[in-house]
Parts: sequence; C-alpha cells; structure tokens
Amino acid sequence: MISEKLKKPLYRKKFFWGLFNFWETFCLSFDKLYSVLSYIFERSLEVMKSVIRQVEFKKIGEKDSQQRLDKWLRRFFPLLTQVKIEKMCRKGELRLDGRRVSAGTRVETGQTLRIPPFEILERKKKSRPIFSGADRLMIKKSVVFRDEHMVLINKPAGIAVQGGSGQNNRHIDALSEMLVHSSFQKPRLVHRLDKETSGLLVMALSRNFAELFCRMLAKKEVRKVYWALVWGRPKERGGFVKQPLLQLRGNDGPKKSLCIPSSELLPLKAKDATSEYWVIEKLSRRLSWLGLSPLTGRTHQLRAHMAHIGCPIIGDNKYGQKNKGEKGESLEPVVDWFKINKLFLHSRSVEFKHPITNEHIFIEAEIPNYMQDVWSMFGWDYSLPPRETLKSNE
Repeated sequence: MISEKLKKPLYRKKFFWGLFNFWETFCLSFDKLYSVLSYIFERSLEVMKSVIRQVEFKKIGEKDSQQRLDKWLRRFFPLLTQVKIEKMCRKGELRLDGRRVSAGTRVETGQTLRIPPFEILERKKKSRPIFSGADRLMIKKSVVFRDEHMVLINKPAGIAVQGGSGQNNRHIDALSEMLVHSSFQKPRLVHRLDKETSGLLVMALSRNFAELFCRMLAKKEVRKVYWALVWGRPKERGGFVKQPLLQLRGNDGPKKSLCIPSSELLPLKAKDATSEYWVIEKLSRRLSWLGLSPLTGRTHQLRAHMAHIGCPIIGDNKYGQKNKGEKGESLEPVVDWFKINKLFLHSRSVEFKHPITNEHIFIEAEIPNYMQDVWSMFGWDYSLPPRETLKSNE
C-alpha cells in the first residue's frame, strides 16, 4: 500500500520531506544531548579534582620551591577557595612537615604537605571585574620600569596591594590585569606594601622571575629605601632597630605588629626584625625626615620600629600612639596643620642584581604630591637621590 502511494509524486515528496524533518530533529536533539553530557563530564572532572576522600600527603617538587601554599593548592584543586584554605590553616588541618602553616607560607623542595579530606561541590563563577577610566589611567601611569621579566610601579597611597574584606576589585593585584602584554602573563606579586604606603612595588611577569626574586628577598640581596616624615628626632644620627615583632591577628588577617622588649621572654610566634634608619633633615626637635631600609620583611615593620624608638610616622593612626610624640606631646596641631589624612611613608628606591640578565637594577619613584608640598614648605630638596642621602650619613 505504501509502495503504491510512493509511486505518486505528491506522496513521494511528502514522505521524503517528513523523513528529512525527522533526521534534522534527531540531529539537533543529539547535538544538545552531547553538549549536556560533555558539560556534566567536564564538571565531574573539575569536582573530582577538588575532592579528597581521605588524608593525602604530597611532596613539594623542585619547580614549586618558594611558591605560596595557597597558590600551590589551587593549581591542583581549581575549585578550592581562599576562604576554605585559610580555614584549614586556622584549624591546623593543613600541615607542612608536621607543622602548622598559613596560606602565605612559602613551600620548599622536599617538604611534605598533609592535605585533609574535603569536598567542594559548587563555586560561583567570578564575573570579570569592571574598572573605571580613572583607575585604568592611574595603573598605566604608575609604571616606572618594565622589561620582559618584571614591571615596577609607583603605587599610590590608599590602594591595597591585594584583595580582602571591603576591597572589591580596586586593588593592585586586580588592576594589574590592565598591564598584561599580549606575550606576557598577568603580573605576579612578589612582595607587599601596606595600603597606606606609597612607592615602588615589584611585580613579576613570569613564574621563573617570581621564584628567583623571592629567593633574593630571602637572602637579603634586595636593597629597599623608604622615606618617612616622623614626629621627633632619633637620639642617634643613624643606626639600627633590632626588635622582634609579634603579629596580633584579627578575623580578617594581621591587625598590628607588637615590638617585644629584649627584657621579656620571646614568644614562639615572634620573629626577628631589623630596620636601618638615618636622619636626612630635621626641623628642630619636632619633625625629622628619615631614610629607612628594612633588612627583614615583617608586616608593618618600619611603622612599628619607628613608634618603638619614639618617632612615629606622621599620619600613622595604627602605631602613632594616638598621635603622641616621645615625650607625650600631642601631634594633633601638626597633623591639623598639614590637613592631610595620609601616611608619610614612601618606598623611594629598590636596588638589586637582575636574577636573569645579571644587570644592576636601581629604580627610583617620586614621592606623592602631598609629600612634595610638605617638603617644599620646609625647604627640603625632595629630588635628592636616595644614594646621596646614604652618602651624607655614612
């Protein structure tokens, strides 16, 4: 019966047209099914990468030496969040060679990391940050030096180096995306500056440079010079402050570094800290322009050490002892006179031997406008090279 109908042109046309529609619908449905199954498969692989059912021990390889623990973990477990990593550190579940660690601990070749059981099933997809035109212009104008291995910027005061609570995307680590060249990776942070501190910040353009530069920092092969305006005047023309520091932590990270007097028993978590200082200019006994160089890299080191010797940095609300000088004199008239609610601490220069090209690198960064205005008011030459301030005090 069907074969007889197919002999007629009209029925034959309808039959083949229907067959074509069926095939087209089947192909489209199969394509959708394939897409759904592929997504489920890929998602399952991602979840499997971020699930550990029992305690695991992983050995740190040679290529991973000096890498931050949180970054090392996210390489192997992409869905593992920073919050989860820090929580495991606080609970002591993550251990390196049996010792407690923090998310920022740098791993060494041959160490063994204990990873506890965990499971991350969901992770919200991050939306690409949107930057304002002013921020784009600011980060691009802040570049003072660049080669194929690193970029150095003159960070403005008031901008955090890394994200945290309340920072949104307006921090250097996020803004540095706009410095990416077509042939380079996103710049990597290799050291830090406080949010309130301005000046030179070194960022690596390759993982190799980041590892080598971090080793140089650990070996004290990088010379950093800061300029600061402080209350009072040090007793000596120059010298060293050698006071261990103990971090007093809050819920969202380090809150304050406390100097431990030599007469007291040193707490286990306290770390040795040494800072060099020298007087460049002074205004009677009330104010001094100091050159500072941290020989160790502790949190808030220079600010805590200057407060310890009775010369708190102008604008430092955290270590300024409620704006009081060495003899208890109030700083409020001076601060009100400046009418500037900013910290007078600036990373002026950095000097080191390039770890890849072996070139001698010496880079300077101009002090911000608000510091230039105050220097001009006192008749101080803020264009003085940092090296000259060192020579005059040797």
